[in-house]
Amino acid sequence: MQFGDLVDYVQLEDEPRDITTCGNRDDVAITMIGKLVIFLATRKTMQLIKRAKTERQYDGISYSEKDAFLIVSSLRDQVVDIIHLDGSVMRSFGSGAGDRVLFNEPRYISATPDRSIIISDVGQNAIICIDHNGRVVFRYKPDGQNVLKKPQGVCVDKLGNLFVADFGNNRVQLLASDGMFQRNVLGVESALEKPVAIRVSGSNRMIIVQSDGMVKVFSYS
Repeated sequence: MQFGDLVDYVQLEDEPRDITTCGNRDDVAITMIGKLVIFLATRKTMQLIKRAKTERQYDGISYSEKDAFLIVSSLRDQVVDIIHLDGSVMRSFGSGAGDRVLFNEPRYISATPDRSIIISDVGQNAIICIDHNGRVVFRYKPDGQNVLKKPQGVCVDKLGNLFVADFGNNRVQLLASDGMFQRNVLGVESALEKPVAIRVSGSNRMIIVQSDGMVKVFSYS
């Protein structure tokens, strides 16, 4: 079997919003339209493990390996929630009267090894990092040549580097773990166009889904 060969597939009942792996297993969790998170096993054949109804409509999703819970975002409610695998809410950030302006359009999420949460806020053209108590660690909203335009996917590699899919600028920005800009690692010169979702594998591969549905794999060092 070669890379790219179709192994199996499943037809979902409604529109998926985002996907995350669940720890070291081959299970994945997918946020769905209709206030639902579904869990699929993908080891041999794709099988539905369970459905979890949620209190809100969620969009972005990430799994915290240290704590075995899900971190999800809601564009509609402008919040980031930590939820159990059964869908119940443990904590909610951004929904109180005092911190309502924390998020505008929180979309994609990535959990970091130190239990921080990275969020791309499309409405603010910013990347926001909060700790597990909801305190803002940094807010990355640069101007000039590094300005973000509708940032989408975010991910963290094993060294703590942060990668941002800078959708409107057709590039991927690299930030240090403290939110400081390092450099652009991919752009139009790499035939990158409208990057949406982004993930880094353990074998130094960057997997990017573009808005046109194209999935591209890049090496990086």
